[in-house]
Amino acid sequence: MTGLAIYGELNDGYVFKTSIGLAKSLLHEDCQVLASLGKKLAFEVAVGVNGVVWVNSKTTKNITIISNAIMNSEAMSPSEVDAMVSRLVEDADDA
Repeated sequence: MTGLAIYGELNDGYVFKTSIGLAKSLLHEDCQVLASLGKKLAFEVAVGVNGVVWVNSKTTKNITIISNAIMNSEAMSPSEVDAMVSRLVEDADDA
């Protein structure tokens, strides 16, 4: 994570709303779901403290995986997050 805070237009990608708690956890440097996703996929993410999240990646399939992983990670332990991300990526590769 770069921690870059440049404001501007976010082209392409997908925007969705999360809880404020999840948004705050996504802003931490040690965010498990973003770290796990980053090991498997290249993507960009912008997170607002208001719970709005923007993600972008090379393919629509990757954007869907990333969005689903983020939304599903809120109540998971770090090991569950790792397993979920691996499963989502593997299932998408099989499709």
